[in-house]
Amino acid sequence: MSLLNFSPSPYKYTDKLRKFDEDTTIALKYDLNYTQQIISDEKTCMNRLNILLNMINQCEQCVNEVRNVFDLFFLHRIVDELKQNYENEYKKYRLGDLAIPILHPQLKQYLSSNWNIYNDNHKLIEFFSKWKQILEDDTIDLIIDNSIQSKENMDSYHRLVWDVYMPFLRKSILEWNPRQPDHLIDFIKQWMPYLPQWIIDKYIHGFIHAQALHNWQPSDLSAKAVLLPWQKVFKQETWNAFMNKYIVSKLISTMQQFIIDPREQILDPWHWFIAWYDMVPLSSMITILEKFFFPKWLQVLDVWLNTNPNYQEIQRWYSGWRSLLPQAIINHTIIKEKLTEGLMMIDQRISETFNVQQTLSTSSSEPSVNVNYETIYNHGVAISSSNVVSSFKDLIEKKAAQHNLLFLPVSNRTFEGHQIYQLGNTNIYMDKSVIFVHETSQWVPTHLYDVINRQFDLCFYSLRSTKITTSSSSSSTFSNSNAILTEPFQSSIFADDFSSTTGVDSSSYTKR
Repeated sequence: MSLLNFSPSPYKYTDKLRKFDEDTTIALKYDLNYTQQIISDEKTCMNRLNILLNMINQCEQCVNEVRNVFDLFFLHRIVDELKQNYENEYKKYRLGDLAIPILHPQLKQYLSSNWNIYNDNHKLIEFFSKWKQILEDDTIDLIIDNSIQSKENMDSYHRLVWDVYMPFLRKSILEWNPRQPDHLIDFIKQWMPYLPQWIIDKYIHGFIHAQALHNWQPSDLSAKAVLLPWQKVFKQETWNAFMNKYIVSKLISTMQQFIIDPREQILDPWHWFIAWYDMVPLSSMITILEKFFFPKWLQVLDVWLNTNPNYQEIQRWYSGWRSLLPQAIINHTIIKEKLTEGLMMIDQRISETFNVQQTLSTSSSEPSVNVNYETIYNHGVAISSSNVVSSFKDLIEKKAAQHNLLFLPVSNRTFEGHQIYQLGNTNIYMDKSVIFVHETSQWVPTHLYDVINRQFDLCFYSLRSTKITTSSSSSSTFSNSNAILTEPFQSSIFADDFSSTTGVDSSSYTKR
């Protein structure tokens, strides 16, 4: 068989050429159709752009005929048509911005002509309503809701409100009298649908409340009357955020400086604080009480219970404070726990006192002395430096703690350069390893255990003289005692309150 038999046939070669040409023709037709489509689209785009250009030129021609901002109806019609019929171009080229150089100067001129919140008219609201429909982009408001964005991120309507309207509104609000809120409340209610939410939350609140709370202090309760009408205007979460930012910080400061003094309680700061409980978020009020009131309150109670107290005075003191708390606050779990903690401290101290009475023998003792409220008042003051050897002072502190006796420095009292301390109900000072006690107008040396035994004698004598009981006949015994608190603190029954809170039968103390 020769090699000619394996050579390609002329017909096969021609057939391959034909198929190649057909494929090439198909590809060229596709390219032609694609190119023709591009040309057609470009022509359509050019025609649309020419139409847009003509519409823009119409705006420029009509601007010269505008006399005031309400003559811009033609601009509204053109921009609305652009948005409806040329949506792609409107978004791509941000054609809404075309209204900015025309709207802004005209609106500024109108607002600057003696406009304020008192001579506002419905024509301006209608004007903003129409432009809001075509210029606002709802998706952008979600982006700038939590922070101020650059002007490039604002849509045309937000820029109109922020750049033009807000400066005039702010100026008018700053001239507003906060004690006459009705007109401004009506004004804000009318304008709220046309103001971006981020402006309402961050700036309307700031303008109004900065004016209302200028140099405000909690002692000025008129601020509450000024703010009360606004509580229903804004959303609850917005209102709570404002309260926490502007009011709670001042209330915290008030409670930090508040002094709990059973000797002579001044309740004015407390009334300033508690007056806000129906406006400030309940959680914030509870937090303030938990962190800044009850630690001091329980500390004072603890010190008082360790100074051979008059338990009916403590009864009135506790019941009085409880009566000053609104029911909504008392019902909160944290407050219930704090009040119960105070009652348990009282219960524990009463139990310890009766145990001491049963173990001590009856003996003559010095008359009971008054409770040293100065110690309670000054409790927490740092212990002053002393010339006494540290180990001896530590020994006294240890023995005082073992016998539940108060051991604190007396504020601003010294003798011959030695710090005077209160050990129980006795004033002492230490010179090296010797204790000196003040007796009959002079300081005499004594033994530590003599001072401690004297405290138990005084405790026993006090218990015998007071005859602790919850019966009504005992009330006359304390009728001449020093007033613990002001008049509201004379209410409620301690025994019933004690039983209902702790579950302990108060009659058991009478039996003892």
